[in-house]
Amino acid sequence: MIPNFVYTLKWHLRAEQFELENDITEKETKQFFASSHKPTQVSKWIYQHLIKMMREGRVSENEYLTLNLNDYIASAGACERIKYTPMPFSYKVFLKKFIFIYVITLPLGFVTAFGYGTVLISVFIFYVLVSMEQLTEEIEDPFGTDDTDLPLDDMCDRVAINVRDILEEE
Repeated sequence: MIPNFVYTLKWHLRAEQFELENDITEKETKQFFASSHKPTQVSKWIYQHLIKMMREGRVSENEYLTLNLNDYIASAGACERIKYTPMPFSYKVFLKKFIFIYVITLPLGFVTAFGYGTVLISVFIFYVLVSMEQLTEEIEDPFGTDDTDLPLDDMCDRVAINVRDILEEE
């Protein structure tokens, strides 16, 4: 179920189609697609499986306490806060206005000291400022599928492999 959680969180953040990885019953599949928040549904299943394993004696109380399921929901909430908290529009507008005014007035201050070199200095500073502004827009949503976004597919696959490795050792 842990790989299901990370894959579900990835799909949730990207608003992609959901496909569960592990053996899921038909009842669970219906519950999953009926739920409004899919990562929470999967964390609920993890909790239910953990309780069942504890009752069967396969997990001790200490192991149960170590597997803090609140961390799953907290992780999902932190990712959602990042995704749904965009750069404020007023910040974007202010930054664009500042860059424009600064670049227009910059040559006036440098022309007496650098002469024609002012053009090169102004163009370079304009390039740097506009690049920084573009960077803020690029990192605004790190969960997408662009080359500069987080490699969520690889991260999810690595979690699934690691969980399988841990379970095979026991």
